[in-house]
Amino acid sequence: MKEKEFNVLVKQTSQRVYRFVFKNLKSDADTKDVVQETYVKLWAHKDRIQSDKVLPWLLTAAYRTMIDFIRKRKPTFDVCEDLIENACSNNTDTADMIHLYLDQLSPVFKSVILLRDLEGYSYEEIGSILSLSESQVKVYLFRARQKLKVLIETNEI
Repeated sequence: MKEKEFNVLVKQTSQRVYRFVFKNLKSDADTKDVVQETYVKLWAHKDRIQSDKVLPWLLTAAYRTMIDFIRKRKPTFDVCEDLIENACSNNTDTADMIHLYLDQLSPVFKSVILLRDLEGYSYEEIGSILSLSESQVKVYLFRARQKLKVLIETNEI
């Protein structure tokens, strides 16, 4: 892959990679850091990746980079009481509520739901991206949906 091909590839895929990472991190600056690091890794491995496998490779690399990023940063997942009250009020958008519930899931559960239900990837593609077998993807998706159902029914945020 030459520099010109790489630049075209970045333009074609960067929005999808950004969107995938942002849905997990919820921070523009952190997302940009992870996406940039992902493309640095792509450039380093440019001669080993087949052109038809670039997007799955990118999403896999972005997922792993994001997980490493989350592990390195100190956990700051305390939810403010005001945020909970606002989320439970009738003025809150349903999508915002769903994202609050998704944030309560483990990274792999959240990623499986986002990739399958929001992005529309197949079980095989999700398995490739997250380094899981197809059956693991199905199990994780089932468990994640069950966990979401419980969270929604009990209104726990």
